[in-house]
Amino acid sequence: MAQSSKFGASSVPCVNEDVWVECLAIETPVGRFAVETGRIRELVSIDDVTPVPGSPASVAGITTLRGTVVVVLSGKTVLDTDEELLIVFERDDDRRLVGLSVGDIAGVVTIEANTLTPPEAFDGATPDRGLPIRAVALPMGQSQTSEPTFIIDTVALGESAPEPPTPADS
Repeated sequence: MAQSSKFGASSVPCVNEDVWVECLAIETPVGRFAVETGRIRELVSIDDVTPVPGSPASVAGITTLRGTVVVVLSGKTVLDTDEELLIVFERDDDRRLVGLSVGDIAGVVTIEANTLTPPEAFDGATPDRGLPIRAVALPMGQSQTSEPTFIIDTVALGESAPEPPTPADS
């Protein structure tokens, strides 16, 4: 049974949030970020992304995944990273697909829940990259990285993604 979290309504519990959270880690020039694996629908190579005129700079464009339109958020803009892979997740409100383009994936990491802190309570610099941050994993022991890991709030990120254009918009 899912339990509520100290990180608010946009939190999505992973396998055992009281003990640990499993995330896909992304190393970037601006910091270490992560996306909870329980939120990821797919991880795919980026094929063709079609720019959408008038979109914000954070939107790389749109692509299709097995016939479904995916709004692609630009990893180059928000993470200063290459755009080789697409982390695809569903928006909670309407189940439309949103993707975050990223360079290389550092791997799957297990983050102990007791190392998580809400971003507003983090006593350090949070990268101001326009990404909603759900939590910050603080370094702990020798098994963790020496830098904090910023866990991206995919619910808020999906809600901020624009609607994909319809054929009538073209």
